[in-house]
Amino acid sequence: MITSIVVLLMLIAKTTSAFLQSPYITHINHNTNPLYNAVDDQINNAIMERRSELLSDNIRNEQTVRETLLSTRLSGLNNFLNKSEVRSSSILGAGRGLFAIDDIPKREVITCYPGDALLCKSEDDVVEDLLWGVHVAEADIFDEEAVFVGSGKFIYRICSYTIQYDISSSSLYIEAKPPMTAYSVFVDKSYSVLGHPSLDDNSAYYGHFANDGASMEGLDINEELGMEDNIATYLSKSREAANAKHQPFMGDAPLHHMVTRATRDIKVGDEIFVTYGADYWGIPALLEEAAFRNQVGQLLTVASVAFTLVSIWSFIQSLT
Repeated sequence: MITSIVVLLMLIAKTTSAFLQSPYITHINHNTNPLYNAVDDQINNAIMERRSELLSDNIRNEQTVRETLLSTRLSGLNNFLNKSEVRSSSILGAGRGLFAIDDIPKREVITCYPGDALLCKSEDDVVEDLLWGVHVAEADIFDEEAVFVGSGKFIYRICSYTIQYDISSSSLYIEAKPPMTAYSVFVDKSYSVLGHPSLDDNSAYYGHFANDGASMEGLDINEELGMEDNIATYLSKSREAANAKHQPFMGDAPLHHMVTRATRDIKVGDEIFVTYGADYWGIPALLEEAAFRNQVGQLLTVASVAFTLVSIWSFIQSLT
């Protein structure tokens, strides 16, 4: 039974789960000048230089060039994108987080979001291909299961019961590692980039370590409110905490790289927060589960009352 559930969940994950943050990427105006300051100019120059190199290598297909740049860590960016560091998050249970080591003004690029792997999606929302960046060592490349499901461990939730199961050895565990798709960010309808959680030695590519300021641990899901109201509550808390956002870099070659940009002035020592989106946290699924539990509870209550009445009636009949 558990094996069948694993197969089903893997199929669902492959087709849907990788594009988690797509509803919450800020709309991009292609008619405005995207370069705000010298940092943007330097990033743009690095992208255009690498693009020219790729074209000179007889890569004439612009789509291939774009996919290569999205899944590339450009060299030299850490010479000026060195404004943040990775250390333990201020959010309990969140693991590592991203912190400013310099004052960062509003609208400035803090770091890039790495495309250590690139998910390519078809027009009908099905993941067609997974491309690994050439900078990722073979030892760091995850198998398909670790990318979409998790590294050997998975959590099944059935009503209020949680079963944690090791897919490979049929053993039970207390904790589960998240899939690599937990580090994915939507670029556009065709692509999502995935940051590798172990590649943490380049300050120019720290975007995947920025946490959401409204974690599930601190979010009170109200089962009596509708889904839209609960999502609005989460978004309000998350956006209040957020001081940055992930977005495609809009230079001379637009949408060829992802960056994390400050949305307000950030002081040295501040943790950098972004908004992941309700789908990332599974809020709709939690509400559906809560509604299901409520319905089951009501049915059990009715059944219990009916059983009690029948028992009383049977007892009365036995006395007559």
